[in-house]
Amino acid sequence: MDESDADAAAAAATWSRVAAVATAELERELAAIVSAERKTRVDEDVRAIERVMERHVAADVSSLLDDAPADAWAKLEKILLAAAKKYVGVVSRCVLYTGPHTTAFAW
Repeated sequence: MDESDADAAAAAATWSRVAAVATAELERELAAIVSAERKTRVDEDVRAIERVMERHVAADVSSLLDDAPADAWAKLEKILLAAAKKYVGVVSRCVLYTGPHTTAFAW
């Protein structure tokens, strides 16, 4: 191996190291971007689901309070539990879809 071969090998090793560092840095940046986007989208979906739930529950609660029977609190609890169960399932599916298994490289 002469001097030019040694220089070429050293240059290749240097570029390989630069490429490895740049790739690792890019992967970290992409993971951070994906994580931020995932959080934003999940937050938006949760807020939208909360608004739908509020509208759904508000109508039922309003009609319940208009008549205010003796068991109003028990009925109110049933309404809230049913709505919570329904909308927790929706949010759970959303979160599962955007969970940690969904990386930038899985796209």
